[in-house]
Amino acid sequence: MTDGLHWSIKASFVRYILGMQDGLYAVTDDASVSPEFVFTFPKKDVSGFDAATGLGTLKFVGAVRFGGHGGSLYVMIADPIVEITATGAVLSAKVDNDGERLDLVTLDFGKTASGTPSWDAVSTFLTANGASLFIGQYPAGTPFDPLNITLAQLDATSAPQRA
Repeated sequence: MTDGLHWSIKASFVRYILGMQDGLYAVTDDASVSPEFVFTFPKKDVSGFDAATGLGTLKFVGAVRFGGHGGSLYVMIADPIVEITATGAVLSAKVDNDGERLDLVTLDFGKTASGTPSWDAVSTFLTANGASLFIGQYPAGTPFDPLNITLAQLDATSAPQRA
């Protein structure tokens, strides 16, 4: 897996888009999508992350846009940033072409079977701001799909502890 943030966002939402007669999606700005609809946002800057504490900022690049319903449905997730603090973690993204950034989902870093923190299958939960992006279709707190963060300089010892 290449360095970056790998996320299927919400599989049921993607299926809904693909099932619409005029549903479409596009990946741009270096983002990519797998045949299983896992969207990859490549690493942009991780200099704001402290591997010793597991805290800081991880920046990624790329955009995915979804549309349908004759143009009345439009969702953009671009240039995601993961911010990890001592009190929690959140993924924000640009959500329009003017660069407005919203806190989209909170993150819950799990642990491996041996008890070490994991960068794989990180649980995500929609924020109130994220709910507005999806026009209230999903309420705040709705689980979204887990994401993976793959970076050569990260390992289990640098993943944040679950609060």
